[in-house]
Amino acid sequence: MKVLFIPVSGEGGTGEYYRCLAMAKSLHSVNTEVEIVFVINQSAVVERPPYIRYREVATSPKRCPELVSSIVAEEVPKLVIFDSTIRKSLLLPVKKAGAYCVYVSFRPSTRVKGFRFSALRYIDEHWIIASPGKKQLSTSEWLKKIVSLSRTKIRFFSGPPAVKDKAGAEKVMGRWGLRKGDFALFCPGGGGTMLDGKPSVAIFQKSARKFFYSTGFDVLFVAGPASNISLMSREGCREVRSLPSDIFPVIIDNAKIVISGGGSLALQVLGSKKPNITVNSGGSDQSERLIELRKAGVSWVAPADPQEIAEKARLLLVDDGAQGDMVASMISGGYADNGADVGQLIVDLLAGSGLERVQ
Repeated sequence: MKVLFIPVSGEGGTGEYYRCLAMAKSLHSVNTEVEIVFVINQSAVVERPPYIRYREVATSPKRCPELVSSIVAEEVPKLVIFDSTIRKSLLLPVKKAGAYCVYVSFRPSTRVKGFRFSALRYIDEHWIIASPGKKQLSTSEWLKKIVSLSRTKIRFFSGPPAVKDKAGAEKVMGRWGLRKGDFALFCPGGGGTMLDGKPSVAIFQKSARKFFYSTGFDVLFVAGPASNISLMSREGCREVRSLPSDIFPVIIDNAKIVISGGGSLALQVLGSKKPNITVNSGGSDQSERLIELRKAGVSWVAPADPQEIAEKARLLLVDDGAQGDMVASMISGGYADNGADVGQLIVDLLAGSGLERVQ
């Protein structure tokens, strides 16, 4: 059995790839016999586990549909999972190959694509990653499914899947002298986005350093795999490029507070029930998401200014009441980590358990 993952490749973010990678890792943890193949931009600087086979293309897969179509025809997968890209030119060869087709969306703009009539005709399932308040179909979405007579199955997830290597994370923390609940984590996300013409990762790095200098509280700054900023660690303030995707979620779990970008990483932090501050790190949809999180009481929101981020982080660190209220809002709001279930779900899909195909 073979699963083919086709995540879109953005210019700076890596969220689509790492969402698919987490699904692949979850799948591998459930069934090591399933062959996993990724179609990926050849220039992507990302984690590549040895049990995954990569088919490289010169640009984003959505920009070379003919090449991707030929790869689908060559691989003949049983299941294809698209993340954030769903053009008809890509869907047709999947149907021709007889593969089951899953589409994953996270942003409002990519969610809309899954309800186009052309998409509803070809995709078997639409997996929507959304905050709890948006885990239901809108009137427009319902009407499109009804009018198109679509049999596409809709599944909702509270956040990106998170597969966790606790033993590996303990070794990393021990090597760096980090103690559970005794450090602040600063992490913009992929690390390649721009904000007002400047690398967003530089804003987070300056914030982390200012916070450390003003509080003396231990800091871990994770720049992101797509970053190219210079790093410099010192005692109590460690800076690293990236962490394996099954270790990073455990680091989030063990931090006292987390200061993150507003992309898919923000929902992962909320799924871990961590007191947090969210900053617009340059994604097109992040401003709207940050407003939603602030109104829900699950995150403090800071402008992209190093001094203001550092000061808000200092205030949150010493405000036990605010931390408790934030965590309570996450629990009551239904934020959760779905990582453990995704691998088994994919295995069930491969086995054809209760599936009805879109014709």
